[in-house]
Amino acid sequence: TLNVCLRLIYSLPHAPAPQVVGLIRGIFTALCFAPSLARLILQGRGSSGDLWSAAFWLGLWNVLSQGLLTVGLTMTSSSVRASFLAQSSVVITPVISVLLGGQTVKPSVWAGAMVAMVGLIVLTRGNVNSGGDGLGGVSGTNAGDLLVLGCALCWSMYLFQFGRIAHRYDKVSLQSATCAIRALMYVAWYFVAGLIRHMTATVSAGGMHGLGESLQSMWLGWRDLRAWGLLLFSAIGSGALAGVLQQKGQATLSASEANIILSSEPIWAGLCAWLLLGELLSPRENIGGLIIFFATIVASGALDGLLPIMKIRARSNAKSSSHPPVEL
Repeated sequence: TLNVCLRLIYSLPHAPAPQVVGLIRGIFTALCFAPSLARLILQGRGSSGDLWSAAFWLGLWNVLSQGLLTVGLTMTSSSVRASFLAQSSVVITPVISVLLGGQTVKPSVWAGAMVAMVGLIVLTRGNVNSGGDGLGGVSGTNAGDLLVLGCALCWSMYLFQFGRIAHRYDKVSLQSATCAIRALMYVAWYFVAGLIRHMTATVSAGGMHGLGESLQSMWLGWRDLRAWGLLLFSAIGSGALAGVLQQKGQATLSASEANIILSSEPIWAGLCAWLLLGELLSPRENIGGLIIFFATIVASGALDGLLPIMKIRARSNAKSSSHPPVEL
């Protein structure tokens, strides 16, 4: 529902800037965990220092991912191209798990990652014209593409870190600390963006320009109750609740498996867009969505006994030592 909410917000007159959306969503999400946050603060750093350290890195990777995507979309020529590049984290996450975690990734996860990438290509090509810089007529990589790839890398790092520590901490406590860190980072991003806008306006106007005016100009339609309602829903549903459910799921899943499942997000976004906005997927997009759904089944290991490559791996594991490496 997050993408649908953002589309509705940005379609309103005098829509807020991305920094404002991040700030308000970050604060609303943190408020959902206010009781838990108060308890953690009262406990002090001595009893929850490791938790706050883990939350800092999770919050940093999450904010960097969303920030790079937001900036990258303003510099690349096609939002669909950017969407495909961002979903390349499906392949990046297993690589990170191997290089940084020293973990063995199951063949089913690699196979699922490859199938998901094919599905994402088919899905995102559905709305791209044959000309320009889209996937139908690809030109050279630009700065926006590199920023979106950076978004995919940061998201993969977030999933990798999340998968390693999700089982160590209480679900609500970790989400509370992470949301608090994210809110502080969004506050910093908002004021830095406002300061830059203030300095730019002052130079261009040749005189003093109020900082408050620069901050207010980032959302001229702040009195619109519809925008506040959409921001509140996106913070509670797509923010707080989704975060808790993700941590509970990743306590038993590897980062690579979780990323494959999360790559099915375009399917649910399309369904919500159809229900709430009346949008319909094209035949190509439907095919891409089915391929991604199949990829989640492959990555889950449900087809291990049916795919030839899985049978080969199973036989090789049977001939190996009695203490094989733990697989993801």
